[in-house]
Amino acid sequence: MILFLMNLHVGLFGIMVGVRVAILLTARRRGTVVNPIVGMLADRTKTRWRNWSPYNQSHRVVIHVAETAKKMAATCGKLV
Repeated sequence: MILFLMNLHVGLFGIMVGVRVAILLTARRRGTVVNPIVGMLADRTKTRWRNWSPYNQSHRVVIHVAETAKKMAATCGKLV
């Protein structure tokens, strides 16, 4: 899958291979730092709706905003 995405980004979008590799390495490094911190925060969260529930529900807002923006873009034309 990563090789397919690499070819897609290089061929279709014109992103250089070195830039794409840097993006992937940066995301991987960020994940090694952020994931344990988020895991500790989520494990220590105590609400009346269980531990993970606030984090499981928060993604709905992001998806709603993205869907609304997509619908607005479809009716108005291009975003960029």
